[in-house]
Amino acid sequence: MIKPVLSLNDLSSRLGISRANLIALASEVEKHYRTWQEKNERTGKVRTLHAPSKELKDVQKRITRNILLPIEICPEVHGGVKGCSPRSNATPHLRRKWLANLDVRNFFPQIRHTIILQLFRAELCYGRDVARLLTRLTTRDGGLPPGAPTSLALANLILWKPVDGPTVASAAGLELRYTRWVDDIAISGDDPRPIINAVAKRLSRRGLRMYREKNPEGKPKLTITPASQRQEVTGLVVNGKRPSVSRPRRDAVRAAIHQAAQLQGLAYRRALASIHGRILHVSQFNPGAAQRLSVYFHAMKERR
Repeated sequence: MIKPVLSLNDLSSRLGISRANLIALASEVEKHYRTWQEKNERTGKVRTLHAPSKELKDVQKRITRNILLPIEICPEVHGGVKGCSPRSNATPHLRRKWLANLDVRNFFPQIRHTIILQLFRAELCYGRDVARLLTRLTTRDGGLPPGAPTSLALANLILWKPVDGPTVASAAGLELRYTRWVDDIAISGDDPRPIINAVAKRLSRRGLRMYREKNPEGKPKLTITPASQRQEVTGLVVNGKRPSVSRPRRDAVRAAIHQAAQLQGLAYRRALASIHGRILHVSQFNPGAAQRLSVYFHAMKERR
């Protein structure tokens, strides 16, 4: 168990940054962010990111490395965990009779500074001044900013004890498998329905809510899928012996190649970089399909 940080001097020592500099940075932390929107080429979802300045980013990296990551969480959590990947998150759910996919609603915006303060003060037993300073250094406008180095580790810690731990225990008793990738929860087995309400209640007690019908994009965010239909976890199909990229996702890459041929200038160069990354992703799971996409991709570039 990692020893709690009880004083600001102790925090300064662990981070290798003077107490005065930490306090000064925390006093004007809002000025140290740049905000922009980013579209996920795979899902089409647009999200708002908040990038910290170089100075704040360095401090947050030290907080993550020296304070947050040494705290061990359960192995069923894969997002933002060293050595884990979408593949490791999907693999436990291969060839299961039923799969339930749950999504936490507006995940990062829902994680308010009061939850972070409670985590540091009441659950990790840090000193009062330490908890307040760390909360100030890791939040923006009273919330957890997507894009900050500390946000994912904090999100995992926030869900670890009240949600992940008890759900893993109850799932094991029902011979179910549970994994979480950031705000995407997957439960698989003969009948995952009995513990869905329990997960929703645990999230609610943490100040979070689960999508039960549709998200803002109109897609259902609580789905229970039988093995007779395509089951996906972290964007990977889990019906077979190995995780794979679904045909619609592979077709979307081919469509993107076709669309890129119509672009010019910066838009064309950005499309090439995006397509290259998507083909590399496919190659990890479907090498044959990736090879065909690569041939089509290079033929499009040569035609131009």
